[in-house]
Amino acid sequence: MMKLNEKKCIILKRKNKCIAVIAILILFLVFENVSVDAISNDIKYRIHKSRFIAEIGDNTARTKDFWLNEITYPEKKIVTASIEIDNIGVTGNLFINENSEYFAWPTSMLKLRLPNHFEQVPITAYRLLRNWELNKKIEQGYNLYIYPYIIPSFETWNYFETIGDTFESEYEDYKNQGHAVNCQFVYTDEQGIVTFEIWCGGVLSGLYSDIFESAYDIPANILFDNLFKIVIEKSSGIITGLGIKGRTEGYLNQTKVKVKYDYYCGIEDYKVQEFTIGPKFYVLPYLIRDLKIILPILSMFMIVCIIVFILRKRLKNKEKVMLVIYNKNHNE
Repeated sequence: MMKLNEKKCIILKRKNKCIAVIAILILFLVFENVSVDAISNDIKYRIHKSRFIAEIGDNTARTKDFWLNEITYPEKKIVTASIEIDNIGVTGNLFINENSEYFAWPTSMLKLRLPNHFEQVPITAYRLLRNWELNKKIEQGYNLYIYPYIIPSFETWNYFETIGDTFESEYEDYKNQGHAVNCQFVYTDEQGIVTFEIWCGGVLSGLYSDIFESAYDIPANILFDNLFKIVIEKSSGIITGLGIKGRTEGYLNQTKVKVKYDYYCGIEDYKVQEFTIGPKFYVLPYLIRDLKIILPILSMFMIVCIIVFILRKRLKNKEKVMLVIYNKNHNE
């Protein structure tokens, strides 16, 4: 059993993590006083991937779709973001054909939302364990994440480096507590494009609340990897690409769990490049189903190729025989 002082220390560290992240956000919300030129624009985003697998105990849910305003759409679909930007915030609609969904948030709201994505997949596994009814939404199609704009200012670029340092420092503390975890981030500013990506992952063996916020303590023995990437046009603040990818496998509260997620969206002709940090893995929700479709087709293709090969070989042999007969008759 964990000693009371140790438990208090863990809770304090969790609170310190929240306080550190909130302090950074408040700092930028207070001091980010940037004049924004009014912008009105339509931006087309292609949802390149929206793949999700959840296996919690005997329950399973999977999808290769996303949803907008309660309607399901497949990968590769284009979503148009019609945005209005001013000093107050960003408003507009996300729409596909006649289906649309209104959004509105202050210009700094994105900075409040982003840290939620840095540990999104292990947190999702925990939430599904607590309430499997959430899977009904998953099977309808997973969440649509489109953030069209962020204020292009010094405070914004400094925010990404600061929040990355905060998470790296927190995970270094977790390592010192004996957890085999790590966190890395990369920030680049090249040719007018700002890219930020972060990976948090490793093995958590102890209590779920040793690393993640939770309503109650449960034993955890999980492998997890969570990657996040955002690409921004520096001059305009338009977000040209977004990627979230992760996996969690193991046991939470003695229940076997596996959650995988792979989401990429980008401006219509732009595709977010693969992550440069973290492990490589694939999310294939319907691998067995797809193999059942593909393998018979491949088998038929191979049979046709073999028949064509045999016929061509016979034809060549026949031509050789005819040539020998012709030469023999000609010589006589």
